[in-house]
Amino acid sequence: MLKRVNTLKIGNEAYNHIQKSSLYLTLMKKRWKLTLGIIAGLLVVGLITWTSPTGRFILSGGLGLEERPFSSEEWKAVTGSEPSKRRVRMLMLDDLMTNRLKKGMDSVAVKEMLGEPDRQHGFSYDLGELAPGIDVVYLVLKFDSNGKVDDMEAKAQKDLQ
Repeated sequence: MLKRVNTLKIGNEAYNHIQKSSLYLTLMKKRWKLTLGIIAGLLVVGLITWTSPTGRFILSGGLGLEERPFSSEEWKAVTGSEPSKRRVRMLMLDDLMTNRLKKGMDSVAVKEMLGEPDRQHGFSYDLGELAPGIDVVYLVLKFDSNGKVDDMEAKAQKDLQ
């Protein structure tokens, strides 16, 4: 009888261990399915975002092009061209506003450097589309009563109207 009790005791422990292992495996399978579901969902969202123009712009880190040093000749050469070509101006904008165009500069000097304004919204220059299908951006200059640059900023076309 004693041997049988020991055998039953060992049998029950093994059975309990198997049940616990089975429960553990079931839980792990559920976690694994949940993890795969989350990953698949994120991939779908990422794909949808990447295929939209705005999403591609954001995911690619903005313009996806290198900034250029300002060149008066290049700036003037893109006047009147399509928005995607005018984006060259946007690539030169940082250098222009940081190093070339200064507050207090005379309007005549500005015209010599940038050419005639593209739009008579104050004094503004078309920088092209931020990205394909996204707002056209303008460099808007404001002058004081003496004809000196008082303020300059890049603004989306929708903000000018």
